[in-house]
Amino acid sequence: MREMPEWTPRDLTIRQRERLERLHRRFGREPLPPDLPCILKEQLGIDLTSRLGALELGHPFMVAPGEWTGELERVVAAAEAGWAAVVLRTAAAWGPDGGASLSHLRARPGPGARNLYHPSDVRRERPALVWDRRLDSRGPEEYLEFVRAASSSAGGQTAIVASLASAPDRAEEELAHAGRQLLAAGADALEALWSPGDEGWTGRLPGEDRRWSLRVICADVQTLQETERGRAQEAFQAAPALTLDFGTPAAGGPRSFRPGDLAGFLQEWNLEGRAVAAAGGVYSGRDALAYILAGASVVQVYSYIGGRVRPVLKQSRNKFEQVLYRLLLDPRDGLAAGMAALKNRFGISRLADAVGLEHKTAKGA
Repeated sequence: MREMPEWTPRDLTIRQRERLERLHRRFGREPLPPDLPCILKEQLGIDLTSRLGALELGHPFMVAPGEWTGELERVVAAAEAGWAAVVLRTAAAWGPDGGASLSHLRARPGPGARNLYHPSDVRRERPALVWDRRLDSRGPEEYLEFVRAASSSAGGQTAIVASLASAPDRAEEELAHAGRQLLAAGADALEALWSPGDEGWTGRLPGEDRRWSLRVICADVQTLQETERGRAQEAFQAAPALTLDFGTPAAGGPRSFRPGDLAGFLQEWNLEGRAVAAAGGVYSGRDALAYILAGASVVQVYSYIGGRVRPVLKQSRNKFEQVLYRLLLDPRDGLAAGMAALKNRFGISRLADAVGLEHKTAKGA
């Protein structure tokens, strides 16, 4: 498959560069405003609105699930910074009896999630999160209260997505029951963590509700036996939306510091045109745009927020705001600059039209 050509700030017009640099300087001093996507549309003529299943978002950046998103204070900080959505730390789904088949993973012993750096990353700018797959420590009632508080604090500006995991033999029952309660508690959407290869786990989500998405750790999928791949294909095709996680290594597998090949994955599994969120290895708007051109409509970020990264020229103590500022407004490799370059090169001003452009360009070549 032919790759999209790289873009540089020289692909922007002089007026576009001046306006973007002015916004970069302005919001280096001021808080990011809730209507920043509207400002970018007015100033640069680009539309960053995006959609994933039932979620309609002002821009494509979501916070991926992790230890940070299990704390209300940090969820509030992400909402105040202007992130489009926050995926809460993954919890063990529970059934009508209140029992959770994966409750033992709430207190799983281990060193906890940690950030590592590739030996070549001497400036420690690109941390790689290593997740021990431990689930949120709260029980059902406490987790529901956390979702209520997160939804209330987000104020409708930032979508709250609850993340759930379940054992194969009780998945359908637990996901359906816990999901209904979480939506009633104020969650805007739900994500189910699929464990490919687990006997009995079909990856089937409850009903036809478009508020569900299926989270797939791509490194795990690559370890499937040939007999299991048909079941995985059915699960992918049946899900209203997919979150493809290229940043988490397979259980017991080697550590990874680079995102996987989204375009290749979609082609291999015949998923072009599906509603997809991509996660893993996003440290700039350029990285995010690469995922979008390959077929993702939204991009999840975590390691860049949770790791130790080079300080940014943003007067804020809110790290969520610092990172979103760089992802959106960096004149060299921010998403706004990349979309403006795309507009000049291909006449595409809407992010929705840029989704999967790599496939479309390759087929038209």
